[in-house]
Amino acid sequence: MKYFVCVTLIVLPLLSIAQLPIYYTELVKGDVSVYHDNTSGPVKPRSLIYLNDIIRIKNDRSEITLVNNRAEYVVLNKKGNYKVSDLKKMNEKAIGVTAKYFHLVWEELLQPHKDYTKYNVTNMGSWGGVTRGNCSLGHFPFPDMILTNQIIIFKWDSIFNTDGYQFTIKDATKTDVMRLSVRDNQISVDMSLLSSKNGEFYWNVNRETTPCKSLPDYKFTVVTKDEYQAMADQALSSIVKTGKEHLKAAELLERRGLYEAAAESIKRAAAE
Repeated sequence: MKYFVCVTLIVLPLLSIAQLPIYYTELVKGDVSVYHDNTSGPVKPRSLIYLNDIIRIKNDRSEITLVNNRAEYVVLNKKGNYKVSDLKKMNEKAIGVTAKYFHLVWEELLQPHKDYTKYNVTNMGSWGGVTRGNCSLGHFPFPDMILTNQIIIFKWDSIFNTDGYQFTIKDATKTDVMRLSVRDNQISVDMSLLSSKNGEFYWNVNRETTPCKSLPDYKFTVVTKDEYQAMADQALSSIVKTGKEHLKAAELLERRGLYEAAAESIKRAAAE
């Protein structure tokens, strides 16, 4: 009886793992099929792939990108059969905007009421949290972010036991161009009302109750839409935006502060 109980405790978790999806398919190009539960069929984007499945790549012109729930991905683009159970050692960790996007798609697949097509730059970070004493409160715009928006919604953490916040925008010389007392943990600013509406700026936020003596300044840059597009085109000029290269392109755009372009790049890849 004890032997039966031990075997049951071991086997049941293994069966449960086999019944849970291990990957979803992000990009599928060419002739790719999956062998699942004794049946074989073509793979479509946003399909769930399980531990005991086998992926078949018919030729070297075909490609599939698989993503797990930890934002790790693997690109298969060589002819052959691949056991899903053997792919773990090939996983690569996504970072930044790509990782956040992958997490959102997992949520959308497992919770259908969520819609990944609404993915945009505001999904890249979370804000509105509560902190008890940190002086680094800023969340959005991200450090070194480049924007085309003339109206920017600045967001930061809430603080316990404070009467409000001192919000400041500085120009490229770090001279104050706006200083306001704010009750909420966000504020909408029309940059066109400032004396210099384009260029480099810095912002910070401080609590009014026991303010911090030293604050980090978060740099951001406002450019025209044409300037922004030229910067994105230049960043992507040497990258082929297919499969694995497309994911790397999004990460490059984010590192250069072009978060909006990175989000659009990922959305275009998802639509292919």
